[in-house]
Amino acid sequence: MAKSINQDDAAFYQGIRSSALTRKLLIKISRDVAIFTLQPSKVVAPSLSDDAASSILEDTIDFLLSSLADKDTPVRYAASKALSMITLKLDSEMATEVVEAVVGSLAEDVLWEADSGSWQLAQTETANPHERILTRDLTAVNPLRWHGLTLTLAHLLFRRSPPPEQLPAILNSLILALEFEQRSPTGSSVGTNVRDAACFGIWALSRRYTTQELQAVNTLSIAAANRHGGSVSVPQVLATELLVAASFDLQGNIRRGASAALQELIGRHPDTIEAGIPLVQVVDYHAVALRARAITEVALNAARLSQVYWNALFDAILDWRGIGCADVASRRAAANGVGLLSTITSNESSLSAVVGHMISKLSDASKAKHVRRVEERHGLFLALAAVLDEAAITVTDKNTSSSGTVFIGEKSMRAILGTIESVTDKDLTSAVLRPELTAEAACQLISSTAQVILNDIGRDLSSGVGLPQDVIQEAIETSIHLLSLSLSKADRGVLGASSEAARKLFMILTPPKRSELVQNWISRVTSDITEKRGTSGRGFGHLNALGTVFSSLGNDVSGKGVGPSSQQQLIIDALISSSRSPASIECRVVAIKNLNSGVVKARVLTPEMVETLERCLDDYTIDSRGDVGSWVRNASDTSSRGYFKRLLSLLQSDYHWIRIPLLEGLVTSAGVGSESVLKASRWALADVAEDLRLGTGKISYTLLDLCEGLKEILEKNLGNDRVLLPALEVLAFLFDVDTIQSLEHSDFKWRSLLILVQKSHFKTGNVVKLEAAVKVYAGLAEIEAVRGEVLSKLIKMLLHPFPTVRDCVADVLYTKMCLWGAQERYLEALRNQDWSSPPKDLKKAVGEIEAYTLG
Repeated sequence: MAKSINQDDAAFYQGIRSSALTRKLLIKISRDVAIFTLQPSKVVAPSLSDDAASSILEDTIDFLLSSLADKDTPVRYAASKALSMITLKLDSEMATEVVEAVVGSLAEDVLWEADSGSWQLAQTETANPHERILTRDLTAVNPLRWHGLTLTLAHLLFRRSPPPEQLPAILNSLILALEFEQRSPTGSSVGTNVRDAACFGIWALSRRYTTQELQAVNTLSIAAANRHGGSVSVPQVLATELLVAASFDLQGNIRRGASAALQELIGRHPDTIEAGIPLVQVVDYHAVALRARAITEVALNAARLSQVYWNALFDAILDWRGIGCADVASRRAAANGVGLLSTITSNESSLSAVVGHMISKLSDASKAKHVRRVEERHGLFLALAAVLDEAAITVTDKNTSSSGTVFIGEKSMRAILGTIESVTDKDLTSAVLRPELTAEAACQLISSTAQVILNDIGRDLSSGVGLPQDVIQEAIETSIHLLSLSLSKADRGVLGASSEAARKLFMILTPPKRSELVQNWISRVTSDITEKRGTSGRGFGHLNALGTVFSSLGNDVSGKGVGPSSQQQLIIDALISSSRSPASIECRVVAIKNLNSGVVKARVLTPEMVETLERCLDDYTIDSRGDVGSWVRNASDTSSRGYFKRLLSLLQSDYHWIRIPLLEGLVTSAGVGSESVLKASRWALADVAEDLRLGTGKISYTLLDLCEGLKEILEKNLGNDRVLLPALEVLAFLFDVDTIQSLEHSDFKWRSLLILVQKSHFKTGNVVKLEAAVKVYAGLAEIEAVRGEVLSKLIKMLLHPFPTVRDCVADVLYTKMCLWGAQERYLEALRNQDWSSPPKDLKKAVGEIEAYTLG
């Protein structure tokens, strides 16, 4: 019956087989029948002949082998487990044939390529694939079948079914499965379950076979281990492969599975693996959970243990698990890992060989047309940039090096400059070639190369790269051209990379060239505004570049009474014009951000900029997307503590006219607003106020000047709650941090401040304003010159019509009386009184408190 269900093409049986649960039950039934036929003859039914039993067994094994490619994972798992259980019951000759069938199935449709794809041949046609280093091509294999076959090998090893003589073929299959990867039609990576099964298989192998059996295997007989060399033992090969998987695999469960298998391997076979115990400690199960940490910490620490591990890790990070990964963020992390690994190699010739290998891969990627090669080139460019970022320049082999230092020689630098020149206009303009990837990576490489050239400028040629000026100049011209094309991209990654490239490139340009570039970028920005192309984001890169290079065009002139340079003024005018763009809210946001991050950060501020920032703070543009003006307002007002401190530092400048407007703007941020803005602005204000109190820094502006300025703002805005409320809150805050109290014996007019606070809430029904005023009264109560008047005012407010205000005043008085050591009965009168009662019921209690406090 089970055979009919498995093989009959009738619609009824096909309907039954459509259920994964049914197929799994059929596998279990077939397994039990096959195992039953393998029992001694006295147990099996007498009517079952040997030929019939053999036929049942062969049909079952064939059925299980075909089920290993089932589309459902539980079915494949059941088939692999059943096949291993049956194999365990077979005699040694038949068991060997089953293992050979599984291993042979893994070799089907596998292609091996050499010389970067110049030729291909099937593995079965390769006489000795271990004699040359070949690369697998798995595009033709079925990943589901590979999972089932690998899982079968793992179960067979867990039951120790294969004899040691079959270990070379099994090890070859497991190593290949551990690095199995295939791309789906959508571009995503396929093969996670295959690698997971391989980890299980190596774990089982380490557990079931002795050290002597593993060391007896000739590494040269394992084709997949040809890159390790014939002198390396099998445990060492497995440990190296597991280290690579634990460090770089894309999936967390595979990294953890490889870590567990590595721990089992080293624990079961001690003294066979180089730096085994330290390696286990580095490749910790929890340390590899986060891929970024696995790349930057685990791989780096493991590479330090042995050159064997460094070679394997560096080779793997340049492959599909590293800079060839489909995910952009993963390629960036892998490129960072390449840079960190390069710091371990202090030998210039070794690093030059590595750079040469990367340049060779770049050449292959440039010749290829499909998208995967574009992604690989993106990763390689980022990796080269990371190596240069870690580099210390030298030109001779005579120079000694210290650990953790990278040396890039002239030959390598010439090759890297050549890669920049190899990027064509088509690479940055053709949508099919994903130009945003090439643009981002090229800008990163330009930035790193410019930094290297900058470090080498002014050095003696015997101690630096010493590249000829014509080579450097040609690279600079190419870089400027590529940067100009990249600045037109609206991709976020390109915008950040191109801005940094512009900043680094400006450092090595002559003043005339800088001026020329600025003029070109301003012209592009003006053209985009005129033609209303801001919505496409084409001008954002130029705006970012102008803001980034602003500080490179002149010295810090803050506090010297000197305005911006002519080039800086042109940039300011361009940014202000873009901030008024009627066509694009996004263009305005980018312009304002660059005014803040580029111009204001350079401590340059003009009246036009102040007017622009004030206007943008009142931008309430609404379109179909909602309140898009909030984007402009957020760009105009950042929550950075450092930003507010830089603004407050302008109080010390000679721009006296800006002090009150600056304080007023700060008050609106530090008084009311979002929590992040309040926290950052108040923190900055407290730092600056403390510095003024201690008298650190310049003495042109003091704490007394700050308080006088706040008092002036309060006086000017008694009828403007938008500024009045925040001003009261800021005064209360400065009292809370015990800053203003240091002026108690100064010339500050406390009574005038008290009068202004009283005027601020005169005949008002605004509870928020009343509560803010009470907070200021709480601080003024600590000043002896006005304490009596303040307490008299607070006691009168205990009879205020609003219960909320009465509660707030009672809390303040209770706190102050506790500090002043008041008698307990008066404290109880404040604490136990129900201040929500009508004012007429509170007069007696208030009279007693007044008599005690003011008597």
